[in-house]
Amino acid sequence: MADSPSYRWKKMRLGILGGSFNPVHNGHLAMAEAARQAHNLDLVLFIPAGRPPHKREDLAPAEDRLEMVRLATEDREGFLASDIETSRSRISYTCETLEELHRSHPGVELFFIVGEDSIDELPGWRNPRRILELSRIVALNRPGVKAAFRKEDYPGVAPDVVERMERDRVQMTPCPIESRKIREAIRSGRSIEGLVPAKVVDYIARRGLYQR
Repeated sequence: MADSPSYRWKKMRLGILGGSFNPVHNGHLAMAEAARQAHNLDLVLFIPAGRPPHKREDLAPAEDRLEMVRLATEDREGFLASDIETSRSRISYTCETLEELHRSHPGVELFFIVGEDSIDELPGWRNPRRILELSRIVALNRPGVKAAFRKEDYPGVAPDVVERMERDRVQMTPCPIESRKIREAIRSGRSIEGLVPAKVVDYIARRGLYQR
């Protein structure tokens, strides 16, 4: 994992923000900051997926997505890029990543950060029951989305755990930035200034990412 030895992991409140980050953008940073403040998180790990279960044709190489995340977070207090998934040669699943973090950093309390648009998908992820055992779910509102945690979607999970997911929700100022639209803008030659951090803008141009 690309983390710093200066962090004292024991008893840390650790936020986990995963995704393809294709590319990482200012909306991701806003989500992480809203969750960090609302739940008093000591650190938020940004974890780009190495080989996500549903790979897309326009997915940039894992090493590029990791480097963009590193550039986006390197000057932000409380944010850190992690290669825990990009270093794997196989498909990555959230439950496995949480298991690995749980083993490597015992005593750390994990907060898994998701957009509200992922709530309805969560019951269909690999081993959602284990995900809820290992972490607290922090769902952030998304423009035009209103989803609910339903107890019947999580068989075998204690009702109070599902109720806590509702309590752990975070409301933030809507930030309707989408990676898909950023890629479309790049392909059409439009500026992406203000949508992604400046260092990431430069990296995308230098590497010629998302040109076609």
